[in-house]
Amino acid sequence: MAGTRRRDKLMHAAGSDAGPASHLDIADQLLTAADVARRLTISVASVRRLQRQRQIPFVKIKGSIRYLARDVAAYVAEGRVERIGQ
Repeated sequence: MAGTRRRDKLMHAAGSDAGPASHLDIADQLLTAADVARRLTISVASVRRLQRQRQIPFVKIKGSIRYLARDVAAYVAEGRVERIGQ
């Protein structure tokens, strides 16, 4: 019974039905705060601050915080400043 509920939860998170988690793709790479910090060349504390301020999306899995690789890439793209001139 518990396995069925867990599978249903995972299917919901994977987008098998409509809901707040329907945008998730479980095939997307999940990153830890340390992984994100390495990719952005910032401290883990800075990643946690971005998370607390809800500036970067995250996923909670049994109390553990993870970040989708595509969300990290989107965060970087949103911060891009185009050059001026030619």
